[in-house]
Amino acid sequence: MELLIPGLILVALMVWASTRIKRSAAGAFKAEHVEGDGFALDKPDGFLNKHFDNSEYLFDAYSKDYGTGLAENVRAATAIVFSSDESINEAASLEQSRLEKSDRSERFELAGNHCIIVTGQLVRDGHLFMSLKSFWNAAAGRSSSRSRLCPTPARSCHARSSNYC
Repeated sequence: MELLIPGLILVALMVWASTRIKRSAAGAFKAEHVEGDGFALDKPDGFLNKHFDNSEYLFDAYSKDYGTGLAENVRAATAIVFSSDESINEAASLEQSRLEKSDRSERFELAGNHCIIVTGQLVRDGHLFMSLKSFWNAAAGRSSSRSRLCPTPARSCHARSSNYC
């Protein structure tokens, strides 16, 4: 009997701590506005922003969802923002050459910036992914990029694509 009361207190404490940890983790995947060095974007619900100071990317995030079937151990989507001294045409051409199959390259202007969206397919870790990358002039001739990889078929990614790019 003398072990029952401390045992119940310990179980209650563990349940309370577990609930707090789950709430905190769920909050990290909520939508938020992210501003960085020369860019600002709205991170959609379901993505976790990796906050590494030593990252090669200005922004790096991944989805909480995983792929299906053979790609069940691969994140359903990733998103990065990086800066390059290449022109956006050079960066977009380089990305098209990396793709297994390039579906299209769309050029447009948004808020005075030249933009290019490159879509296609690539193979990574033995899995076929749909890739959508957007390139734009950030400042002084430098180009920036956003990237998303989705296991095909990419139902979850398409639902987020309008929110993310």
